[in-house]
Amino acid sequence: MLSTQPEIVVGVDFGMTYTGVAYWRRNMPQPKVIQRWPGRPHESNRKVPTVLHYPITGNNVPEWGFPSQHSEPKKEWFKRYLDPTYLEQLRAEDPNAGLPTITEVRKWYRDYMSCLFNYISKFLQDQMGPWNMLHVEFIFSLPTTFGSQEITTSLRDLLAEAGFGRGLHTIEFGLTEPQASAVDTAKDSSKTLQSGDILLVVDAGGGTTDAALLEHSSPQDEIPELRELAIIPGIDVGSTNIDAAFELLVDNRLQAGGLSLDESTSYTMAHSPEFQMWKCSFGDDSTEDTPQFLVPVPRLNESASNRRAGIERGKMAFSHADFELLFEPQVVEIVRLIRDQLDSIVHNHPGRYVKYLILSGGLGSSPYLLSRLKAEFMLNSHVAAPSLEILLSDEPQLAVCKGLVIDRMQRIKTRRNVLTGRICPASYGVLCDMPYDKNNRQHIGQDVYKHPIYGVTYVRNQVKWMIKKGESIDVDRHIAHTFTRQVCRLGDADSDNTSKKIWLDKIVISHQEAHRLPGGLKHSDCHVLCKITSDLSTLSLSDFELVKEQKHWLKKLGSREKYRVAEHQIRIVIGSTDLKFELWYKGEQFAQTNSVRVDWQEGAAISAPNFNRRLDSNILAGVRKRKAIENQREQARVGNGLRHRTGGPRSRTPGLFTRDR
Repeated sequence: MLSTQPEIVVGVDFGMTYTGVAYWRRNMPQPKVIQRWPGRPHESNRKVPTVLHYPITGNNVPEWGFPSQHSEPKKEWFKRYLDPTYLEQLRAEDPNAGLPTITEVRKWYRDYMSCLFNYISKFLQDQMGPWNMLHVEFIFSLPTTFGSQEITTSLRDLLAEAGFGRGLHTIEFGLTEPQASAVDTAKDSSKTLQSGDILLVVDAGGGTTDAALLEHSSPQDEIPELRELAIIPGIDVGSTNIDAAFELLVDNRLQAGGLSLDESTSYTMAHSPEFQMWKCSFGDDSTEDTPQFLVPVPRLNESASNRRAGIERGKMAFSHADFELLFEPQVVEIVRLIRDQLDSIVHNHPGRYVKYLILSGGLGSSPYLLSRLKAEFMLNSHVAAPSLEILLSDEPQLAVCKGLVIDRMQRIKTRRNVLTGRICPASYGVLCDMPYDKNNRQHIGQDVYKHPIYGVTYVRNQVKWMIKKGESIDVDRHIAHTFTRQVCRLGDADSDNTSKKIWLDKIVISHQEAHRLPGGLKHSDCHVLCKITSDLSTLSLSDFELVKEQKHWLKKLGSREKYRVAEHQIRIVIGSTDLKFELWYKGEQFAQTNSVRVDWQEGAAISAPNFNRRLDSNILAGVRKRKAIENQREQARVGNGLRHRTGGPRSRTPGLFTRDR
């Protein structure tokens, strides 16, 4: 039984610093973007801040988005912590950094998504009317740095708790962030893409930079089609690293000036509109004639100056060279990522070249990054990109949420995906019994038995590889394994026992190259990914095929036993960021409740280890500082409360300790 097509599609790009939402209904020609958000009802804002604040009121109901931007304490930049492996890596670097637990991070995610869902629900129902009886599909993207099935499984549960996916509504994890950006660009680009053009898409956001290498394979501009050419692990590079580096620079300046200001000074300056404006415009022609970038120092008299701290009239001054030092560590990593992919094309696709480098995301829209990439790859061309053109997405910050919706929209309208083919990141197989082959060395010495019905000798616990690493995943191709199971022998007293219609199978994974795949589970790089329970217990015995036992020709025909057997199929649906399984019987999907149950094994990873990830040295410094600020404010709050109850004097904000006139 196939699922009903959605009447409304909502794409959610949950980002490190901002979250974007696009939506589409069947009668709309193009997707739209939510641009009215709580706290800014009369302004147009393409995204809403990914920020939470829990007021000290005891009701534990959080504020979110714009109203919580300037509240303390607030929870922000927690997207990267949703990867438990990365969180533990940070904790190992500094056990005393005050990092949150994975339980805390998941609570923040659930609470933020609950606030987001409630607002989306009200906003869209005000626009379209009640939607409880409509099929609504919520599609979420994930960065390529999230390689564990544990992440998508936990996020799916948290999204359900937040309100998504109730009733006729569904939750889907769609394209990765760079794939979604590529879809948006292919559909809306001012450039006419030709069949065979290769695109390298770099989505540089708040916390991660992800990339996708794609080939435009459609001769029709109206119905673009893209095929993935490589799997590119993401890197921990983003605009929040620039913010963290700026905080460190401010702290060093204050220390050099001998100033004892509030510990949150640099944090406040990094979040100020002035710094964010200079950061976003740095490298643009409009800033070339600006000799210095001025950022106000909070709680400082406007006439105060300190030359050693670079403070003039209450504002700290920064040169172009200062900003270059903030940007360069991120730019260098992005350049390395791009160069590595161009080098890989020379090796894996000789004679082909990248025609377009497409930038999206917040950092991807940086004029400074654009100018540096032009210098690296256009003024000094690479052999795999001799005539490279660098394009910006029309709306870089919205490319992901729009791309998610556009891909689904095209599938509904034309039954054709925009992303028609992807590269399989690993090899997936099923643990099963296979016919014994005396010429197969891997079968020698293995546990064998003769099948009671068919009389064929089988080898136990072998791996049937359904798809191998590096192969193309075609959306029209079924990745499946067919099982033939004995249900019962005709005439047995317990022939209609429900448990005989339920089977447990193991799906295995390997990150070995295709030519080195093992034949069995006894291999260091062959692991059980999950256990699949196939349940056909709702069927009656007559629904199963009746077969006769295969016996030696000398035996009497009348002595052959009769059996009921089930021939069913497990299909694996390999998404860009997760896996799903389907049970098929007699050519149709068996979609009854609990017909397929998946038990993911601990630590199950759908992607190979990402050796591209490099820990930014400023991240932990920022974590430690935020924790210190929280502790300082909590102590001040408690102290002020005690003074209030005892009638003592309240604390005052200290002024400037050093002043140059």
